[in-house]
Amino acid sequence: MVAIIGVETRYGNYMGKYRVIDALATLAFDYPRRSKFFTGELEFFLIMARDEGLDPFGPRGSYAGAMGLGQFMPSSFRRWAVDFDGNGKCDLWNPADTIGSVANYFVSHGWRKGEPVAVRISASGAGVGAMKTGYDTSYSLDALRRNGIAVTAGLDGRERVNLIKLDAAGDYEYWPVPNPRAGHAYRPESKSKSGSQSGFRFRSRSRSRFRAWCILIYLTTWLMRFAACLPHPWGGRQVLTASYGCCPFPYSIRRGLFCD
Repeated sequence: MVAIIGVETRYGNYMGKYRVIDALATLAFDYPRRSKFFTGELEFFLIMARDEGLDPFGPRGSYAGAMGLGQFMPSSFRRWAVDFDGNGKCDLWNPADTIGSVANYFVSHGWRKGEPVAVRISASGAGVGAMKTGYDTSYSLDALRRNGIAVTAGLDGRERVNLIKLDAAGDYEYWPVPNPRAGHAYRPESKSKSGSQSGFRFRSRSRSRFRAWCILIYLTTWLMRFAACLPHPWGGRQVLTASYGCCPFPYSIRRGLFCD
C-alpha cells in the first residue's frame, strides 16, 4: 500500500490538476474509441458526488479522471472505497480512507494475508538466464529448481509464482512473486473491452501515429523540394503550392524556397 500510494501521487503531493467532471465528460463525448467506458465512469462519478454530498465541479484528478491519493476511477470507488476512519464518508483525499480502500482492493483481487510481496532467491547456471521473466510468467516451484533457482521458505505452499528480473549493480537479481495478481491488477481503469491495459496500448499507438505523421511530413516536404527543382513544364503559375498549403507561388519563388 505504501508503494502504491507513493507511485500514484507521491504520497498526495500530486493528485492531478484537472476537474474530474471535465476530464470524464471530454473523454466520454469526444473520444469515440473508449466513449462507452468513460460514459460509465462519468455516471459513477455523478453518483459518487450525490451520495457523498460533493460538489461535482470541485474534485480534481488526472487527465483520465482518476482521483485521490490512490488514483481510483469512479467505478473503482463504487466497488472498493471504504470509510476506514468511520466518519460516515468515503473520502479518497483522506489518507485513512485511501489506505483502507487500497487494502480492500488488494483483498478483493486475491491478496493472501501474511505472504510476502516478493522473495529474493539465489540463482545459478545457464538455465535461469534463459527463463522468461515478467508479470505474465507463471512457474511451478519444480520448474524453478530445475533451472537453478533455490526455492526458499517464503515460497512454501505456493503452486505457481511469477518470476521478476531486476537489473542490479553489475548483475541481475531474480525475485519470485507469490502474490502477483493483487499487485499487478492495480489501476483497473486502464482495462476495457477494447483490450486489457489499453491505457498503455493507447500511449504506444499514439507514439506510433506520431512517428507515422513525422515520416509523412518529411516525405511530403522532400517530394515538394524535388518537384520544385524539376524543369518548369509551362509558364505562369503551377497548381502545386509552396510549403504547407499556402497560395500557389510562381515557379521562380518556389525554387528559391526549396532548392537554395
